[in-house]
Amino acid sequence: MPADYDATSIPTDDYIDMNLNDEVSTWDGTPSMVDCGTYEFEIVTAAKDQSQRGNPTLVTENKVVSEGPMMGRTMRAWYSLTDKMGSRRRLKNLIVATGVPLDSRAGFPLSALSGAHFMGTVINDPQPRTQPDGQTVTQDFHKIVQEMPVEGAEPAPAPEPPPPPAPPAPAAKAAPAAKAAPKAAPAARR
Repeated sequence: MPADYDATSIPTDDYIDMNLNDEVSTWDGTPSMVDCGTYEFEIVTAAKDQSQRGNPTLVTENKVVSEGPMMGRTMRAWYSLTDKMGSRRRLKNLIVATGVPLDSRAGFPLSALSGAHFMGTVINDPQPRTQPDGQTVTQDFHKIVQEMPVEGAEPAPAPEPPPPPAPPAPAAKAAPAAKAAPKAAPAARR
């Protein structure tokens, strides 16, 4: 149904632009949380972000690709990028599970995660939350743990090596020092 207003005449702070075209279906009221269990996931996106405490994190958007009622549902997973051993071990678990190869610096490009598959177990980790009225309630928080390789999965292709560093610019040769002009002969005395 076409709108009877012109979006260009509406102030931007009073306009919601969310691309709600015909490709977007309406919500049927079904909860979108992924139930506890073990599923095959596909990483849809991977991006660097920052935690609430200001620490660097990797955030992956993961889609359930296992057959069943959860198929197609998505959930996020957060991986700390701090240098703590626990953070490094958790991230390596994801890398081993997805088969993403590490380069010579033991790192990987974010793009190597997109499309990668892994098995993961979803658990409920209830967290206390303080309501605006000061009352503390327990809120369900589902998260992915125990990332494992998918049986029979092909290893991910090796990432493209980073381009070699640009060679240093050649040092400019110093121009030879200008020769001093010969001294003028002293004027003859008369």
